[in-house]
Order: sequence, then structure tokens, then C-alpha cells
Amino acid sequence: MFFGRADNSEHLDFHLPFPCSTSLWEADSYEQWNNTAAEESAGHTFRVKYVYEAMDDPTVILAAATKACDAFVSALILAYRCSNNKQDPAFYISVGSNLNRVSPAVKPHNRTQLSYHFAMLCQSTPIRELLAVTGETWIVGGRLDTNDQYVQAKVGLRAWASKHNDFTSSMRADYDVPIDRAINHSLKILKVALKRPEEPTGLLFEDWAVYLAVLVLWAHLYVNARNQVSETSAFDPQLHAYAGDEFVRTFLRTCGEASWHHISAQDVTALLQWTKGRIVGPSPQHFGGLSDSATGVLGKLVMKGGEDGWF
Repeated sequence: MFFGRADNSEHLDFHLPFPCSTSLWEADSYEQWNNTAAEESAGHTFRVKYVYEAMDDPTVILAAATKACDAFVSALILAYRCSNNKQDPAFYISVGSNLNRVSPAVKPHNRTQLSYHFAMLCQSTPIRELLAVTGETWIVGGRLDTNDQYVQAKVGLRAWASKHNDFTSSMRADYDVPIDRAINHSLKILKVALKRPEEPTGLLFEDWAVYLAVLVLWAHLYVNARNQVSETSAFDPQLHAYAGDEFVRTFLRTCGEASWHHISAQDVTALLQWTKGRIVGPSPQHFGGLSDSATGVLGKLVMKGGEDGWF
């Protein structure tokens, strides 16, 4: 239900209103917009409540699963499911494990596909702990207040990354452990990302999704394959990011055929370097604060990501 292209929302059993009236969207001046916004704010709580009540009806979700939704409706359904505190584990089994059972007649769209896998990765990953550890107490421009918080982040990340099943990804039907789910969705994110620039998603968070996906793979390898001896990688870090695309494709094919024990430190190091080059792109002079922070972390992990003491 997340991957439809056509707008077939008229077939669903509910109607979701815009968060504001048309007059607010079409205001001619700031003053008009401000006055209209003040009037609209009184009804905002009702609209949010209406959306949640509609989405909380299981018959609605089942009806949506049989139809193709446009990108907006797909994103709204996904956001609701991911923010619902009462979310049941069956959501991962019915949607996360076998996507063909969800929408067999609809061709996946890169935009909603990436949104789905990124949302599922975030649901299965301790994002704050992952960012704190890889950023060495820094989390996107902010820093942990105490060293105790840093230690707790390390402990939490290790506990998450250590608990996984030994399986062949091409043979396993579902993922009942968070780290396994996170790895699965990380690989799917990389697969979608490889379609750029031929099939761009147009999503602002695409590079951020790739960044977190690669950090997940690094964390898994760090805990579960520390004894591997890193060999000299054939990946040239001086080449442009797209020069490494073929390596990533080969890596993904390997992941579809082999156990995670066959993925080496040099594979993850090359992925880290490839992601850094992808974020830098052809115009590094246009860097922003978030990009600078991400590439700094990736650079450190490339140089010393296999050393003791990370977590």
C-alpha cells in the first residue's frame, strides 16, 4: 500500500483533510496569512484527532492495503504507523518482511520505497545512541551533557548490535530481531540510492538515509566481526563517488547470497568512503553544517573505525 503511483484515494473508506483551509494556502500577503492562520489554529487539534481516529480503524488500513496510494497518502499512513505508541509487532511481519504480499500488483516507486525503508530502519535502530557513539559524544551539532550519557550510549548500542540471528538473508522470510531488521532495511536503502541519478527520489533526506544505513552496517561489523583482518581494498578513495557504484552493487549481491560472516571490514570501509564521496558530491563548496558533520564522522570511521574503544 506504500508503493502506489496513481492517486486512488477515492476508493478508500475515509477522507483526510488538509491541515489548513485553501484560503491559507492562497493568501496574498503575510498579514492575510497570519490572520487566517490564527483562525485556523483553533481547529487544528480537531483535524489531527480526526486523522488519528480514521487511521486507527483497522478496516481502513486493510482497505488501503488493497489499493494503490499516492505519495502523500502513503507518507501519511507510514508516519502514523511509525508514531503510534500502540503499534503491534505484526506490522513488521506483514509489511516489513515480504513487501510483495502488501502490494503485489503495484510497481514500487523509489520515493515511497526509500521513505518506507528509512522509517523502518529508524524504528529498529537506537538512532541517538548510534549518532552519539559515531560522533564521539556529538549528535548533529549538539553534544551529550555528561560522560555517563556517553557510556550509556555505548552500552545500549553494543546490546543492540550484539543481538542478531545468523542467517542467509536470501533464505530468511522475516526479521524478528531489531538489528536484523535494521540491516535488512539498510541494504534496501542502498539499493534504492544506487538508482540515482537515473531515477532520483527527490527526497531531502535521501543522503541522510544512506548515511544512517551505512552506520548501521558499521556498528554490526564492529561488534560481530572484530577479529577479521582488514585487507587492502580495491576501492580507490580518490575517485568520484559514482566510481564506486559497481562495488556497492557487488556488495549487495553478496549480501543476498551469503551469511553476514562473509562481509569483511574492507567492505564496510569502502561503503563508508563511498557514502562520504556521495555526500560531498561534485560541489563541496556548497557544504552545509549537517553534511560537514556527516562527512567528518565518515572520515574518522574510515581511518580508525576498526580500533578498540568505540563501543
